[in-house]
Amino acid sequence: MRIFIGLAEVANNAFTYAKAFQALGHEAYTVIVERNSFYLDSTYDTVLNEVGVAPEKLLSRSEMLRRRIKVFIRALRNCDTFLFLFGTSFLPGYWDYPILKLFGKHIVSIFFGDDVRYWYAYEQEMRLLGWEADLKPYLEYRKSDVTDLFVTKLKRVRAAERYADLILSQPSQGELQTRPYMRVNVPLDLSQYHFNVPEREAPLIVHAPSDRAVKGTEFVLETVEKLKREGLPFEFQLAEKMPNTGVRELLAKADIVVDQLFSQTVAGLALESLATGNVVLAKYSSEYSHIPSDCPVVNVTVDTLPTELRRFILNRDLRRQLANAGRKYVERHHNHIKVARQILDWLKPGGIREYDFVPTFFQKTFVMPSGLLKEERKRMRRQRMKWFSDLFSRSVKRV
Repeated sequence: MRIFIGLAEVANNAFTYAKAFQALGHEAYTVIVERNSFYLDSTYDTVLNEVGVAPEKLLSRSEMLRRRIKVFIRALRNCDTFLFLFGTSFLPGYWDYPILKLFGKHIVSIFFGDDVRYWYAYEQEMRLLGWEADLKPYLEYRKSDVTDLFVTKLKRVRAAERYADLILSQPSQGELQTRPYMRVNVPLDLSQYHFNVPEREAPLIVHAPSDRAVKGTEFVLETVEKLKREGLPFEFQLAEKMPNTGVRELLAKADIVVDQLFSQTVAGLALESLATGNVVLAKYSSEYSHIPSDCPVVNVTVDTLPTELRRFILNRDLRRQLANAGRKYVERHHNHIKVARQILDWLKPGGIREYDFVPTFFQKTFVMPSGLLKEERKRMRRQRMKWFSDLFSRSVKRV
């Protein structure tokens, strides 16, 4: 079988999926729009728009569309199964999806978070669950994102629900979803993670945010300063804008990692930290997100972080116990080959006996205010006008 993987690189997943399917004896054809700056050493069959090219030499929209069509035709001819990561598509309006189905191809839509999470729906569900107060800083941040549009995300979700043979997602991003789906499990190539439990008397604590507002970095730094004033013995390193190779090396030296404080699931960095022998503190909801019961990540909130972090700074035996449990956990649940094999098994006739999630929030509860929808439509019209204006300006310059 030849498997297409693309068109976005999120946390090195495209590259890791490709290695996993190849290890299972399949061919992988990877296409991404641009490289992820944290994983520049990863390789792909095609990168549509290379990072580092001078701005004036970047592909125009029309040139990019022509290249997308060309690569799509190549993939259509040669691939049997298509994994679309982060709600991506070759063609505008997701017109490639019905074409793929016409030719009998399998489609797998894999959602990772803000590709389908709509801020207002998420806020509404978190309020109903009684979690809005804990997530308020993150909700305010998402609300300020002018690109977070209901129509755009609904269209992305419905295209997948209409044409995909399999959807992988999470409930904390699935408020717009209506079709049953399976849990997305982050794939890790564990050979890339050196397991080490330093057992320092004064532990090294690491926080590595990709986005400070999303990860709750402000509250992590406040906690660190509070514990320093108490005279507790520890070191702290804030790792930002560091290539993943450097992050992996740092994690292998660390004792404790504090990951995101506004999540409902265990994210990629937390899993990498478990793989390298760390105690991990992060916020998640095990029952809501179907986190396996043997997950050793310490569940914290902004309010409980100081108490829990203090406990692990002072208890070296407890750190050792959880650190050793972490590696075993990712080996059981996130080995990239196991994750890839599971996807292929789910695609087989009768491969899914029971779905992990059967969403009901959108049909039964969600209400979109008409005023908010009108405002977003105005915003979309302004964006289109700007695009046409820029296109006209470039055309005039060429003449």
